[in-house]
Amino acid sequence: MEQEVAVQLLAQMAEIQSSINGPSTGWFTLAAAVIGFIAAMLSTVLVEYLRRKHEKKTLRASLVAEVTGVAEIIRARQYIDGLQAGAEGRLTEFPLNVPNDYFPVYKANTAKLGLLTPQEATLIVRFYNLIESVIQDVIPGGMLSSGQAGQEGFKQDAEFLERALHIADELASGRSANQGAK
Repeated sequence: MEQEVAVQLLAQMAEIQSSINGPSTGWFTLAAAVIGFIAAMLSTVLVEYLRRKHEKKTLRASLVAEVTGVAEIIRARQYIDGLQAGAEGRLTEFPLNVPNDYFPVYKANTAKLGLLTPQEATLIVRFYNLIESVIQDVIPGGMLSSGQAGQEGFKQDAEFLERALHIADELASGRSANQGAK
């Protein structure tokens, strides 16, 4: 019986010694915490990346939809033909009523233009600047609305609209997005 007790004591001492000499549970805990932290950070970064990518795609689609809608209206109502008639002296006035909130998507998202490629952002800002310039001339009190612009003013605004339509076509085709992504 003493031999059995001695064997059990030796076995317990061997277990104690192996736990002392073996890897510490503190290191395992630290390693698990570090791995958990890294996994949490990677998932947060991935979620943020995917959110930004979706926001960029949605912003691009919304702005292009608004730009192409404006271009469609310009073509359907033949505004360039009217301005060219004024440039040829067949019209002296070109008054239009334009609502104040004519570009709701653009105005609500100007701070987010940095999500787009530099090429896209440049084209979109140029498009809206050209259209806004024409709007200022044709609204009541504007140079074309009141007949103060003369033929040169009509010609200039027709050119502005033609450039704006070219930009709208480029944005709609997606060429600017492909060039900026290279």
